[in-house]
Amino acid sequence: MSQTIEITDEDIDYSEKILLPKGKVFDDERRDFIRNLSTIDLQAVPGSGKTTALLAKLLILETKLPLHDNSGIFVLSHTNAAVDEIKERIHQYCPKLFRYPNFIGTIQSFVDDFLTKPFFQNYFNKKLLWVDQEKYEDEILQEFKKIAWAEKYEKPTSLFYRRHINKVPKDKVQTSEGKNLIQQYIDNEVKKIYFNFNTNTIENFNSDFSLKTPTNKKFIGLKKTVFEVLNKGIISFDYAYKLGEYYLNSNIKLKSLLQKRFSYVYIDEMQDMDTHQYELIEKIFYDNGHSQSILQRIGDKNQAIYNSIKTDSIWQTRTPTLKLINSQRLSPAIANIVKTFAVSPEDCSDMRGLYECELKPHILLFSDENIKAVIPYFSQLIQQYKSSGNLCTQQKKPLQIKVISWNTDWKEDEASRSNPSKLRLEDYHQVFQKNEQ
Repeated sequence: MSQTIEITDEDIDYSEKILLPKGKVFDDERRDFIRNLSTIDLQAVPGSGKTTALLAKLLILETKLPLHDNSGIFVLSHTNAAVDEIKERIHQYCPKLFRYPNFIGTIQSFVDDFLTKPFFQNYFNKKLLWVDQEKYEDEILQEFKKIAWAEKYEKPTSLFYRRHINKVPKDKVQTSEGKNLIQQYIDNEVKKIYFNFNTNTIENFNSDFSLKTPTNKKFIGLKKTVFEVLNKGIISFDYAYKLGEYYLNSNIKLKSLLQKRFSYVYIDEMQDMDTHQYELIEKIFYDNGHSQSILQRIGDKNQAIYNSIKTDSIWQTRTPTLKLINSQRLSPAIANIVKTFAVSPEDCSDMRGLYECELKPHILLFSDENIKAVIPYFSQLIQQYKSSGNLCTQQKKPLQIKVISWNTDWKEDEASRSNPSKLRLEDYHQVFQKNEQ
């Protein structure tokens, strides 16, 4: 990008007046990030104000619009809630930023608008009507049932039956219970099938299922099933990325056009990207270091939302990387402890807690027999600090005590209930009900 934009101290002063409480200013490390307009990664510790620093940069860039080549600014966050927060905090000060040629949204909305919808219009000559996981799966299953035992397609159900019959004990295969269980396995796998336009194969989003021979009658039947749903304008969230990838691969100029459209690309909460999202953004806007766009990836590996599929950080930081190490949220005592438990300790080894608080962290050690005493003891600690005046709230409403659990689902069978390694919130608080407070 040939245009040179300079962010001055006066620009930063302007953003401080809008975003920060009276008398507060951005420290040097945040100012360094706000001024930086090159391709970088920003690794920020919890409570470092990284999103506020990004908003300051956006507020300032809005005053420089339109860019000389009429290109836009692209801001991507992980959830609709995060996008809404951006709009709520700065929309009234920078209306141009929320209009063409700029884009502020989730990665799903970007893929839908710039890749999947154009694919549908060009390939099927119709509009994409639904991007919905449950609706796609329901429609696939209903269409499959029309050909499930069709001789014309060599009874496609038999293919799935062979894949799942061994999951049921032999003495139960012919019972109604066994048949129902096998059918559930079949239905669950059928719901996840799709046609891969990149490889011309029938595949499954969650399993190793694959059909590669286009003349195979089962292949023909399953492809027909998928295309019946596609012709209704219905896809799943997962399928949107597959179709977007195909559209990108089959249009060699598209990547360059997107880079020209967006001179500045900002990815917030980068640590929460899934593999397919990460790879797509990298392919378009980093382009092996040859992109025309300025790409800044912002987040904290140690705040990633991990699950059973994603156990390691997908985000591999690269040079140059800026850091925000000052946490306004954590006290020195808490910061010094939690950084030793980090998933990526090298990214927060120099973290500094700046929040003034004399309270020390507490770790409660309990036995299985004492588990129901944990929450009452925690409540007693809260009341003790509250009574002594050491615990106060800055909010006007009364202090609320919360208990957070990784998994709240109650256990459904005795085997799970007697397994001490499978703790749920109901183990701590027996009357807990998920739909009741």
